[in-house]
Amino acid sequence: MDETRHRSRLKYAAALCLIVGIGFLVTGCDSSIKDGGKAAKEESTAVAASQGVGAEQSSGRSLSATDTVLADAIESCRDLIGLQETVAELGNPADLSPEITAVIGRKRAALRSGVRTHKISNALDLVAYRWKYIGTEKYQFQWLFEVKGPIEHNCSVYAYARVDLSHRRLLDEEFRERGLVNWTLGLKGCPPTSKWTAGEHVLAKSREISAKDIPYNVTFNLFYKDADGKSHPYGESVRLGWVADLGD
Repeated sequence: MDETRHRSRLKYAAALCLIVGIGFLVTGCDSSIKDGGKAAKEESTAVAASQGVGAEQSSGRSLSATDTVLADAIESCRDLIGLQETVAELGNPADLSPEITAVIGRKRAALRSGVRTHKISNALDLVAYRWKYIGTEKYQFQWLFEVKGPIEHNCSVYAYARVDLSHRRLLDEEFRERGLVNWTLGLKGCPPTSKWTAGEHVLAKSREISAKDIPYNVTFNLFYKDADGKSHPYGESVRLGWVADLGD
């Protein structure tokens, strides 16, 4: 399921929320806030029935119309990073219904089944990654981390990548002889690692990477700098293996 279709479903869910809210204003003017909330929930179920949407069950309770649309979008995710991107669009996890939280948990467990987890430290695992083509000779890494405990340092990412012997001639001259390139990549789109909390999944992105349109055999590690500016590795290096993405 492509990103455009995901976004369309999420927008539809938002529209349903608006419809339910308008219905409450029109029909619940003489009710208390508590009664209005009940009416909104009942109306949401009625909308689902009128749309012909199947009433899915979660913990023995039927999903509302809005939650049915969200659950459908979640279930259509094909990988862990796509799931995390979809979850991020839903807003604050604390505001999600228990039913949707359960759907997310089940889908995440299903997608992780059989997927290798890379242990970085006792506090941090890498559960998924993506090497993404964003333009001619322009790429970006995406990493999905699972936080197991506190991280004392604010970390960044260093990566090095080997290329096949037949592709060395395509590299910039400074890398050609060894067939090895290296990048300091950072961690974008997320809080500093010292702010990560146990139990959460964090999706981080690298800066834009200038790279040739060829496969790379990549190893990366996290590192941090001390008060004197000296770099230190954090945890274990992770060998990702060969990555390639030539776009659509």
